[in-house]
Amino acid sequence: MNDYISLLPNTFLWVSETEGLLYNTDNSSHYKFGLNADIEAICNALTKLENLYTVSLPDNITTDLRLFIDTIVDLKLGFVHQNPRLYTLPPYLKIQEEFQEFNYTPTGRCLHNLKEVSVYVGGTCDTNQYYIQSDYPVNSDSELSYEDIYTIVNHLIPKTVRDIKIILSNVDSYKTIHKILQCSPVENKRFTICLKPGDYQQWMSRNYYIPSDINIQLVGLPHDYDRVNIDNEIFCQILIKESNEIEILEKLTKSIQNYSVIPVFDGNNYDFFRQNVFITKEDICNSRLDKRLVFAHGVINLNKFGKFSILPDKKVYSNVLADPLGSIYDNIYMLINEEMLNQRWWFETRSSEKCASCLYKYLCPSISIQENLMNINHICFSCRNNLFKTNFDVIKVYSACFLNHLAKDNHISE
Repeated sequence: MNDYISLLPNTFLWVSETEGLLYNTDNSSHYKFGLNADIEAICNALTKLENLYTVSLPDNITTDLRLFIDTIVDLKLGFVHQNPRLYTLPPYLKIQEEFQEFNYTPTGRCLHNLKEVSVYVGGTCDTNQYYIQSDYPVNSDSELSYEDIYTIVNHLIPKTVRDIKIILSNVDSYKTIHKILQCSPVENKRFTICLKPGDYQQWMSRNYYIPSDINIQLVGLPHDYDRVNIDNEIFCQILIKESNEIEILEKLTKSIQNYSVIPVFDGNNYDFFRQNVFITKEDICNSRLDKRLVFAHGVINLNKFGKFSILPDKKVYSNVLADPLGSIYDNIYMLINEEMLNQRWWFETRSSEKCASCLYKYLCPSISIQENLMNINHICFSCRNNLFKTNFDVIKVYSACFLNHLAKDNHISE
């Protein structure tokens, strides 16, 4: 009887001109291999959908092909059998869930792609680029008024958007804070007020009223949290930019229950990123991605998809480093449509010339805003010995939240 080889349904197979990569999302096992005529023939047959991940093995198996087969079996990427009717289903997106599903339609379905809106009120604070990379406040001469925020919350942002962040540059710059909070009792909306830790201390000392349905998030560097009393329910976004802050960070995270850590680029700390933020291909392969994440990496940018930012200039951005999509007075359908049809930042995947042929591009984290700032969004193993980590742990959190939305909206499925 003939022998057959079948790949497991959670095993992905990618092939370039000279190499191939197998990755199983169940156990994170992976196998990178070189191609010769025999192995290439097997891989080509396996990638044909009509073969259902099962192909017949030749009678005369070379040493290289035997090693290839044995490794697949040993790593639980597939199995050998003698049943010609046995097959598996390769991991493919369903036809109705291909890229076109994200496109704009006049029925309003495109509104469901917008998940989060960050509103930067503006005013005087320290000048830096942290607001580009996080929920840190922006330093600006202008400020959004109560009327502006009311327009944003009640007229611009559709009912389908649940998460709204209002980012205050300082407590004094917005003298009608309670009016912002009065904007919040909108059905099905989750509001988060973002402050620097020091401003939060001032807020508390002035006994500002905080409704129970309003979330508070603090954002700052590790030393900004010194001597700040933080309740357990408050979420902290901790920024880090230097190696000497790591020890402070470790101590800080022992006293805070809810937090994320974001490495920020300040224009000069390339060495910090090289030493602490870059990851290797082994890190990527061992990151335990599920099928939804692998699919998503090939279609959208998990760090940016579904997010708009509104700056004090009243402009709406999908990436604050780029030109605005429009203003707060525009139709939200048209703003989302502009982003979707032009495949701007929400669809920034690792498809540049240097990444296009990389076997790891679907496993690698989505391009981050830090990479945009550093102008290194085309990283590959051939030009560096490592890959940009893009705040890997935080990405997992963001990705998990986003994929919950996807599962709910049936945008991406196994």
